[in-house]
Amino acid sequence: MTAILRALGGEEIPTDLADDLRCLMRLPADARAKLWQVLRPCLAEKITDDTERLLDVFRAGFRLDQALLGRGLKGARFLLPRAAQRDVTPAVLAEDVTVLCPDTPGLAELLLEGYDAFRTETRKVARAAAIADHGKLLTSAKWRLDTVEASESGGMLRVPVVMLTLHYRDGAEVGRITLQAMPDMVRTLRSLCEQAVP
Repeated sequence: MTAILRALGGEEIPTDLADDLRCLMRLPADARAKLWQVLRPCLAEKITDDTERLLDVFRAGFRLDQALLGRGLKGARFLLPRAAQRDVTPAVLAEDVTVLCPDTPGLAELLLEGYDAFRTETRKVARAAAIADHGKLLTSAKWRLDTVEASESGGMLRVPVVMLTLHYRDGAEVGRITLQAMPDMVRTLRSLCEQAVP
């Protein structure tokens, strides 16, 4: 009977996945203890030049076999992003790894060490991307309190004005807009936010 991994959502399991993942447990203990320092950047969709340099330093520092580390990372790059995209919990992922590699104790614990943080970040990025596909996405906001001392139309005023700068992303583009708001409008905005997110 073919095993079914919930992390893969029914997707066919590559024939070499289990052997690739087992390579991680063949690394020296001191290298395994620091594995997530290189594994996390390797889980990005594309391996950057900076990540390649980091891998070179990691391999040299622990005198690792390049093929062994490469196979282990390849297995993790296949399994972990798919699990995170499906919001698979650490407990379920641990069960999947045990089903896949029942003869490799410690492997699940090694993969879980940084998985939950990676899953959280993956879901955050996915949600932002889904929203951004349909319009401008607010990414940050900053404020500053100024005072309008006087103007030619109003004489001496001394009116407090809040400067709101909103940063947003629109597809691949980023932008910002700065608005002036009177204190009563800021209070209205605060009330609206509290109603939207109690």
